Amino acid sequence: MVKVRLYHFHNGKEGGVFSVLKNILKFQQIPDLEHHVIYTINQELIQNYTPPQLQNVVSQKVFYYSKNWNFYFTSRKLASYLPDENAVIIANDWLELGMVSNLGLNNPVVQILHGDYNYYYDLAIKHNENIDFIMCISPVINKKSRLILNPKKVIDWRFPIKKSSDLNEPKSGIQMAFFVGDLRDPNKNIQILPKIDALLCKKNIQINWHIAGGKISQMEINELWNNTGRDRVKYYGFLNEDQIHDFMSQCNAMILPSFKEGFPVSVVEAMKRGIVPFVSYWDGAVEGLVIEGETGFYSELSSAEDFADKIEFFFKNKVLRNKMSSNAKSKADEIFDPVKSANQFENLASKLKPGKGVKFKAYGSLLDSEFIPNKLVTFLRKLKNHE
Repeated sequence: MVKVRLYHFHNGKEGGVFSVLKNILKFQQIPDLEHHVIYTINQELIQNYTPPQLQNVVSQKVFYYSKNWNFYFTSRKLASYLPDENAVIIANDWLELGMVSNLGLNNPVVQILHGDYNYYYDLAIKHNENIDFIMCISPVINKKSRLILNPKKVIDWRFPIKKSSDLNEPKSGIQMAFFVGDLRDPNKNIQILPKIDALLCKKNIQINWHIAGGKISQMEINELWNNTGRDRVKYYGFLNEDQIHDFMSQCNAMILPSFKEGFPVSVVEAMKRGIVPFVSYWDGAVEGLVIEGETGFYSELSSAEDFADKIEFFFKNKVLRNKMSSNAKSKADEIFDPVKSANQFENLASKLKPGKGVKFKAYGSLLDSEFIPNKLVTFLRKLKNHE
């Protein structure tokens, strides 16, 4: 029996998209199915990329491309990494979708719609004719997709995340976690944390902050807090997967005051440990998962006062803290069941067959023509960049 081969495309960046990919592989359910990963790396940004270690992956290949190349050349070169038209393409971003449309490939295509952003919806609309199914990872994404896309192609799906065997041990007071990949990312809104802390201190409430992430120093963390309360602010730096689990075991609450989130994987991972989330309201992005006063709390966008009021309420109700911790774990385990999620994904993808690809120029300028040599296009673009 010929195995079904799924080819996942990923740009090599850490974050939520990579977590989804990693968990799809980790919880493989169908034996007669192969997972392959192709990393699409912009060589102007990264010259030497080392693929991460992943479970249940048959092959991993690195594809380097240049923004200066003729996109038809890029598409043909990338397509050479696929064995035949039976290989199922799992698309996470624009490059692989552009390849399919520019070449009119017949391969089955599944797009994972990772966020409630126009960027992802526009990709789905642009490449609609070549996409077989669109996997929507949250209720709000699913609802919006059904309004603007062919609803027969839209699948409501929750990605697999492993269960934690036990709740975190009860903690004294509030041990608040804040962990993101890039602490300098303005969207993550780290600047609001010392403002929240100052408001809590005025209420005679002192909580401990556990901060993890990259691209920032301990000195900068201290400066954010104006070097006050340093004994309550612990900075861990950037943490890998194993370290994140140890980090979360020290906490009973987490905060994510971002201005915008598609669907934050970190919230699910935390809730599965019984950690209660405090999040901004992102137009329903975590609807059904974070339930106000039951499994977590919502606050007005960038309102330090609202966050402080919710944390004060949580701090003063120890019985509620324990109850919400249990509720958070139960709800996350229910919605994000790893076996059920992996089965849904694999059963759908494994039944797809090649179709008739629609060929159209998805991206590029007049230089991005299948009839213009790539060396000439690259030379002209480099020349223009140096003007």
